Amino acid sequence: MTEAEKRQRRNAREAARKRRFRAENPNAARELDARWRNSRRLKVVSTRTAPITKAELDARLAEFCGGCAYGPLCSFEEWDHVVPLDAGGTDTIDNLVPSCRAHNRSKGRKTLFEWLRTTYIPVPLSGQEPS
Repeated sequence: MTEAEKRQRRNAREAARKRRFRAENPNAARELDARWRNSRRLKVVSTRTAPITKAELDARLAEFCGGCAYGPLCSFEEWDHVVPLDAGGTDTIDNLVPSCRAHNRSKGRKTLFEWLRTTYIPVPLSGQEPS
């Protein structure tokens, strides 16, 4: 059996499990749906204050010499929110930086400082003891 066939069977089992759960637990399913509707996906719209223009994005990209803000040797592939939207960040040009896909996926929903703390060796600030 190929990997694609295994993945297809796994996906079918997972879909059947979800259907059974929804049929057996309609109240819990409604609660999950409501939680999903109130998640980050809908909050994105509410944080946008004004449309970001192509000129603003080009200027922001130029600030990082056309590359990834998190790694000088990486190339720009997508935009990342420094403070994630679901952590209270805004969808403004000040909160966007160019990123390569690997760094953006690695950072995920963490703030910049949370990500740096888990990705790199923590360096204590002066006067603080390392944890």
